[in-house]
Amino acid sequence: MKHHYAFYFRFVLILAFLFTANGFAGQQKLTNQDVIKMVKAGLSPEIIEQAVNTSDQAFDLSTDALIKLKQEGIPDAIVQAMILRAKNGGKPHPQPNPNGDCGFSETDPMILVDGAKRLELKYSTPETRDALGAGALLGRGKALATLKGNRAETRTTNSSPIFEELYLPVGMRPDGAAVLAKLDIKSDRREIEIANVSAITLSAGEGIPKNRRMPVIFEEAQTCTYQGKRVRHVKIKVVNPLAPGEYSLIIGGYFYDFGIDTKQ
Repeated sequence: MKHHYAFYFRFVLILAFLFTANGFAGQQKLTNQDVIKMVKAGLSPEIIEQAVNTSDQAFDLSTDALIKLKQEGIPDAIVQAMILRAKNGGKPHPQPNPNGDCGFSETDPMILVDGAKRLELKYSTPETRDALGAGALLGRGKALATLKGNRAETRTTNSSPIFEELYLPVGMRPDGAAVLAKLDIKSDRREIEIANVSAITLSAGEGIPKNRRMPVIFEEAQTCTYQGKRVRHVKIKVVNPLAPGEYSLIIGGYFYDFGIDTKQ
C-alpha cells in the first residue's frame, strides 16, 4: 500500500505540472524555456499550442532565440503559434478586411456553413478536471476539458458541414492548427480527454485520443497579408458524414462547439 501512495503522489505532481504547462493555471508568463521544457517532457504539440494560446506570454522571438528553438527540436507549428500569440494576442484566426489585408479580431466568428445558411460558432475556453479513478493507485490518470451543459447552442442537421474563417501563416501545416473532435456527453456537461499521464513511466500522453478525432481535409481558399506576412485562408471539410452528437472544432485553447441533430 505504501508503494501505491508513492505512485499516487508522483502522479499528482505530474498532473499539476501538466495543468500548469497547459496554461490553465496561468499564473506566470510563458517563456521560451517553458515551451522547451514541455517539448522535452513529451507533451503533444496540440497541448503545447493550447498553452501558448491561453497563457500570458513573454516570448523572446529574436533571431538567436528562434535559432535556439530550432536547435532544441521545437516543431515549426509551435514556433508559429508563439509568433502569432506575441503579435495578435493569441486569437485563433485573423479575418480579412475590405482593403484585402488581414485583421485579427476576437469578435469575428468562426462560420459553420450549412448549405445556404452560415451559422456563427461561439468559442469558449473549457474548464479542466482530472479523472483519476481506479488507475490512480497505479499512477495513471487523465485530464479532461469540459464544456458546461450537455448540448451545444448551435445546432444543424447537416452531417457534412464546412468551416470557414481559419487563417494560417504560409508554411504552417493546417492539420496541426485545428482538430474536429466528438465530445462525450454527460448529464451536465460535455467533455473530452486532452491528456493522459503515467507516474510509472513519467510520461504524458498524446492529448485528444485518435478515436475522438473526426477526419477532415483543409482546402485553401485565398491568401492575404498581415503585418507584411502572407497568410492562407483555409476551409475545413469533413471526410465522412458526422453522426448525431456533440462536437467541437478545437483551435489552440478555443473550443467552437456545435451539435448534429438527426434529420426529421
